[in-house]
Amino acid sequence: MGYSQSTPIITSVDNNFTPAATIQNPYPNGLLQPTGNTAGGLTGIGQAITVYDRGTKSAGYVEQYSFDIQRQFGSWVVSAGLIGSHGLHLVQDGRNIDQLDPKYLSLGTALNTSVPNPMYLKGGTLNVGNPTITRSQLLLPFPQFTSVTVNSSDTNHSSYNSVHVKVQRKFSQGMTALATYTRSRQTDLAYGNVANSFSTAPAGPQNAYDLKAEYGLSTTDSPNRLSMAYTYELPFGKGRKFLANNKYLDAVIGGWSANVVNVMQSGYPLAISQPNNNSVFGASTQRPNATGVSPAPDLPFAKRIDGWINSAAFSVAPQFTFGNLSRTISLRGPGTISWDVSVFKTFQLWEGFKAQFRAESLNVANTPQFYGPNTTYTSPSFGLITSQANYPRLIQLGVRFTR
Repeated sequence: MGYSQSTPIITSVDNNFTPAATIQNPYPNGLLQPTGNTAGGLTGIGQAITVYDRGTKSAGYVEQYSFDIQRQFGSWVVSAGLIGSHGLHLVQDGRNIDQLDPKYLSLGTALNTSVPNPMYLKGGTLNVGNPTITRSQLLLPFPQFTSVTVNSSDTNHSSYNSVHVKVQRKFSQGMTALATYTRSRQTDLAYGNVANSFSTAPAGPQNAYDLKAEYGLSTTDSPNRLSMAYTYELPFGKGRKFLANNKYLDAVIGGWSANVVNVMQSGYPLAISQPNNNSVFGASTQRPNATGVSPAPDLPFAKRIDGWINSAAFSVAPQFTFGNLSRTISLRGPGTISWDVSVFKTFQLWEGFKAQFRAESLNVANTPQFYGPNTTYTSPSFGLITSQANYPRLIQLGVRFTR
């Protein structure tokens, strides 16, 4: 701390009632310079700082278990099993510990009033460097800073449990097949760095004093996944069961094989947020309240693209309160369905030299896969799905020569 420096834009010094900077002059007090260690305990006063948790222990660990049972029936093998893991004291980054203690929220609008600043003339910028300061700033655990982000704390824990069934057919009579179904559940306390393209993760905990309230379904939880793969060689032509000695028919219908790969998967849980009315008190995010109405609209899939979430299921949590909604909800974003198909035909050109014609189609059914909807409550685009995650049907042809 003190050997690198960035100058934040402070938009207001009175909890967003009046602006402190303008577009023409975003840094009215100039640019901050590195100070080294000359300021001692006042290093970084008036700024947002990031620290590493000195209390973190290298004690994070994951317990894993698995159990499988298999049975063979001729060319078929059926197996079923359990897989699970339990993580404790896992590293979690990006938590602001300079958040107002919830016991002060009952003061309401009095938190926004300006009071004499005991830190005046001790350094700092804007709200900390002014003669007056908001009461909420003075009540923060570290009032000399605008935020204190802790990295590498061991506050996260997780759980994953699944059951799977697999059916496999060994290559026999020109056919092989594999199908796997997994039913799972994944929970954790993670935020910020576990977002994916289909479900946005909260930037941090709503209430830094109640991390247990953040525990819930992971934003990467997908309870159902079915994957299948098939290969079949048509029994016609040279070296196969039928028409093995007819070179003319072999040239037309011999040497063909087909491959199919299919994946079907559930969508991810949605994390609903709202404009953060408590950001001036150090809260990283704020969630709305649940009204008791189902968040899933009663609409067919084709019409849900423009309204994936029922807005009547939520209401705005006012300033000085925390929304009662969980970190993620049971409603999920769109799932995944994909079919890839390929057809091959092998030609024997002459001794030791072969050619293979390939026709391949990715997403052969032309099934769209969508990203998750907008999950910021009160946003004009709340619940809307605005982009597609996959590509349309792709067909490619080619010939491969081998010796």
